[in-house]
Amino acid sequence: MSRFINANALSEYAWPLTAAALAKEGEIAVGDTTTGKILPAGILATAIPLGFFMVDATGDGTAKIMVRLFEEVWGYICTNDATTPVARAFQTVYTQDGKSVSLLNTANSIAGLALEVTTAGVLVVFRRLGAA
Repeated sequence: MSRFINANALSEYAWPLTAAALAKEGEIAVGDTTTGKILPAGILATAIPLGFFMVDATGDGTAKIMVRLFEEVWGYICTNDATTPVARAFQTVYTQDGKSVSLLNTANSIAGLALEVTTAGVLVVFRRLGAA
């Protein structure tokens, strides 16, 4: 059996802090699904809980702030679909083929959650086996 070689065990990660948002070390950080940036919990009802801020900071919209994740996760770097590409972090992504993910959910299975999107690909945390 071959092994997916672009795997990373992650217990902490950094994302851009939303402009003017105030991060406090030890407080809960959430991911904004509409912007791909992080912010403190309690501001946005549709945000995804991620972990705890590791530093105090005021967001400028681009500087990345470290977050200690609630639990260690495995992130896999996948190719981004050219037709319906993943645009930002915290979007639900779908399997396009054996190595690519897409935003297109028609005839594609849920892969998981995008943690980051770069020119190198999409860092994906795949959903757990059997998770709905």
